[in-house]
Amino acid sequence: HLTPHPTPKYQAHDFEHFKNIVKTAFSSRRKTIHNGLKKIIHTQDLQQINISPRCRPEELSVAQFVRISNEIKVL
Repeated sequence: HLTPHPTPKYQAHDFEHFKNIVKTAFSSRRKTIHNGLKKIIHTQDLQQINISPRCRPEELSVAQFVRISNEIKVL
């Protein structure tokens, strides 16, 4: 039995945008986060928010995906 948190542990500013980032990152098998999101975010921007462009999507935490989603609109 799963019970959701009363308030989300990580808060994406725009849930639809967050969902799109995650879906895009996982849409191509065996790709690095840089290759999966290269049409959306530049390598330097990933490095600026302390995310290695060489890691794979499955290696990222929910918090890191939220950070990408929240920061990408600002960059």
